[in-house]
Amino acid sequence: MKSQPIRFRVPAGLNIVGDVAGALDAQPVFLLHGGGQTRGSWKNTIESVANLGYRAYVLDARGHGESDHDPSGNYTPDAFAQDLLSIVAQVAQPPVLEPAIGGITPPANPGLQGPCVPSGMQPT
Repeated sequence: MKSQPIRFRVPAGLNIVGDVAGALDAQPVFLLHGGGQTRGSWKNTIESVANLGYRAYVLDARGHGESDHDPSGNYTPDAFAQDLLSIVAQVAQPPVLEPAIGGITPPANPGLQGPCVPSGMQPT
């Protein structure tokens, strides 16, 4: 399943850019890159995840890749978590999270506590 570009606007006024693949009604999975990386880290994974029956999202975190840089320089774990919370709220179903930014984005905000799926994902 081929991925398509997607863009989200978060409350900080930033555009967060990503790619999405999978059926609109499938359970969302967010694949988050590590610090200093981009969504390109997941370029070989997004379609595989979608082919397992999920709707896979890969995002460039604020200040990374094609996403906006924060003019105030706020790149704290809480800022990344707030961006992700906003994006999750814009998606219809609760997500599965696969964190990579040092594993810090979900733990930084209890609102992001969700299942983290190991490499042998099975659709529900």
